[in-house]
Amino acid sequence: MKAKISYSVPLKKVPTVVSEILEESAEKLEALSLLVENLAKAITVIGEMEQAPLQVAAVRDELSPIETSLSECQNILVGYISAVRDSELPINGEDEEDDGKRIDQVS
Repeated sequence: MKAKISYSVPLKKVPTVVSEILEESAEKLEALSLLVENLAKAITVIGEMEQAPLQVAAVRDELSPIETSLSECQNILVGYISAVRDSELPINGEDEEDDGKRIDQVS
């Protein structure tokens, strides 16, 4: 079971928050990539073959939350771009003033 949690940040901080989420996802993907490489090497040894399906399933389980994070980032960015266009603020988030506008995660 999953629970959706959302929070608000100043509009100008959205790119930074999304960037942090993407960096975290990249780190997880790098670790999983190494695990998959090691698994590919291990299945050439007959004794490791029996554990391979379980290990592949474990990797797939770890990919699911990463995919969810990427989907959420995509939705947040779509909402951010729309909000910025509507407010005529710069899309790059470098507005010096904190205009107090906030955007919730859109999904």
